[in-house]
Amino acid sequence: FTFTETGSPVAHAFTGLTAGTHYYVTVIAVGNGTTTSNSAASAVLSVTTTAAGTPLATPAAPTVSAVGTTSITVTPVATTGATGYIINVYTTSTATGTPAFTFTETGSPVAHSFTGLTASGHYYVTVIAVGNGTTSTNSAASTVVSVVA
Repeated sequence: FTFTETGSPVAHAFTGLTAGTHYYVTVIAVGNGTTTSNSAASAVLSVTTTAAGTPLATPAAPTVSAVGTTSITVTPVATTGATGYIINVYTTSTATGTPAFTFTETGSPVAHSFTGLTASGHYYVTVIAVGNGTTSTNSAASTVVSVVA
């Protein structure tokens, strides 16, 4: 791989490297119409990856709090290796099919409020962990959430 940079030195990310392959980096300075010889090679750089598609653990059922007349607040439970979460709110006790509400968050699990729910409605909430190029299976559904009238 070759990368040519002009101006002050900045970091550069090389993509398309092969996992398990050893790479060495050298630098050639260019300026005033001349070039230098290759620098000494860097120490060996090994490229490692975690295989995409390695499933994440199934998250625990989410915490549902702050139940209001037309809203609930949901907090996913942290799952090792997850870089985000998909929160699904269903109106069926099987928590399957198309969710009534969905929210995707990145990073650590944080509380998210869902509004526009029907007063006296029953809702079931699941979470899917996202990370490592894959998703987990659905968590168990939270216990039935009855929005207060």
